[in-house]
Parts: sequence; structure tokens; C-alpha cells
Amino acid sequence: MVTSSFPNVANSLSLPRCSACSAIDFASPGNFLTVSDSPQVWSFSFWRSLDSFTSRCSLPSAFGSEIMSMMSIIRTLIIDDEELARKRLRRLLTAFADIDVVAEADSGSDAVLKIEAHRPDLLLLDVQMPDLDGFGVLRMLDLERLPLVIFVTAYDQYAVGAFEVNAIDYLLKPVRRQRLEQAIAKAREKLATREWASSRLVEFLQTVVGRSEPYLQRLPVRAHRRIRILQIDEITSLRIDRGLVYVTTAEGEFWTKYTTFAQLEDRLDPNVFIRVHRQSIVNINHIREVTAFGNNTARLTLSCGHQVDVSRSHMKMLRQRLNW
Repeated sequence: MVTSSFPNVANSLSLPRCSACSAIDFASPGNFLTVSDSPQVWSFSFWRSLDSFTSRCSLPSAFGSEIMSMMSIIRTLIIDDEELARKRLRRLLTAFADIDVVAEADSGSDAVLKIEAHRPDLLLLDVQMPDLDGFGVLRMLDLERLPLVIFVTAYDQYAVGAFEVNAIDYLLKPVRRQRLEQAIAKAREKLATREWASSRLVEFLQTVVGRSEPYLQRLPVRAHRRIRILQIDEITSLRIDRGLVYVTTAEGEFWTKYTTFAQLEDRLDPNVFIRVHRQSIVNINHIREVTAFGNNTARLTLSCGHQVDVSRSHMKMLRQRLNW
């Protein structure tokens, strides 16, 4: 442990002299600027000790506020469908003065909307939720602006191992304070390397998760300012345009975000869905009519009335699937 005093901080803040100790020695044991070589380690000690230090030395409250303004506040969103779990996390997070809980979400779909509204730096994200799980939440987000993620899980041992390999932290329920302290320390450190952390998370979603999960049974989509969960058999077709996936049903067209169109295709049951164009996938069960233009191209009419063109390169596969 390397101790340091910070005269530059003292001078810039014009610190008042403590009546009890007449002079402030920042390197003394118990004072809040005793640090290690790692700024992440001393940051935790700093925040944990700041309140008691200012109280013990009868310093004005503005002092603590001015110190805090010099440090980075981590805007945090808690996502868990269990109210007790959210309350426990919020209570534990009060120990960290640099954590600002900007909102809570009680479902995956609610989380997507609140992430976009609040743009947090950090997510405490439950893995298992009934409407949209933690992985589904991340797939709905802009991959270029992913927050840091600390996963929360009750029993998913496979996921735990995957998070460790990909340097993504996790907490097992019930969350313990010491374990949370370690996770928050990692979050502080990764904020300095956000691009690297986000790219590793995207890599995780595109490989480990994509290979291990079964075919989709539900797909979250946007409906104005709401998130709607579609049953997969409701979907008649999907198309990609400028990075967004547009999903067609009998009720109309919705849109969603996904890692890539190819990754989404891998999650769809190939016995039900077929790619008919570089930008289009259709549900075979919803094809009602095929209009052929010679032997090379065709146009499909679906049960919803929507029409989809078949490209030359996909005609052979379509003929085989339809026994045409």
C-alpha cells in the first residue's frame, strides 16, 4: 500500500482547518486519501470514508459536494423483475457515493425503454426475466452505445462461466456486499476502456449466447413508444433496412434491433423460416401464393397480404422447401 498526500487538492479547495486537529494530514491512517497504486482501489476507500471524515472534522457540507464534483458519477440502472431483489441492490448501492441510481426496471421491455431514456453508464441486469431476458434486453440496444453490464443471476452456472471468460462481471443472488464492492470496482476500471468492454460484450452475445440458446419463441419489437413481445408464429416476414430489422405480422409492421441479420436468422427455426432475398426472410407457414417470373425469380403473397420478392440466388431453395 502506497500512501500519498494531495496538497494540490487541498490548495484548490481552500480547505478549512479542522478545530480538532488544526492541520489536515491526508496521509494519516483513517483519512480518506490513503491510496494504493491503483486509482480504482483508492477511489473505493475515498468514497467509503468521505462522509465519516467530513462529519468527524466538522467540515461544511459543501466540501463533500465539491470533492464529489471532481470524481466521475456512475449513472446506474437496476433491472430485475423481483421487487425485493431491486430493493436489496438499491440499499447496498447507497454505500457508494459515486453511484447514482437513475431508475429501476421491473421487466426486460421496461428496461429497454428506460435505458434509452436515461442513458446509464452501468446496468445491474437480471439474467432471467419472464417477458424478455437479460440477453434479449442487450440485443434491443444500440451496440455502439452499450452501457457496462453487471449480470445478476440466481442459478445459471453456464452463464457464470461464460461471463468470467469474457471479462463480464456477475453477481449471484442473494447479492453480497463484498461481492458488489468488487463488481463496482471493476466497473470503475472499465469505464476508462468502454470501447474494449463493449466489443467484448458484443462478441459474447454473437458467439456464446447465439450458439447455446434454442430457437426463438418470442421476439421483442417496437410499437411506437412501447415494447411488444411477438410470438414467433405471428411473424409472417422479416426484412433488414439500414441496420434495423422490420417485422411483419397480420397487424402491421414493427421494427427491432438485433446484433446482425445473420445472427437473427440463426435463432429462427429453419423448418419454419427461409431466406428468400439478401434482405428478406419469410415464414413458410404464411405463404399463400407464389407468382413466378420465369424460372429465376418470383413474388410471394403472405397471409397478411404483404408481398415479398424472391431473388435469383434463393429460388432453388424455395422450390425445394415448397416441393414446387
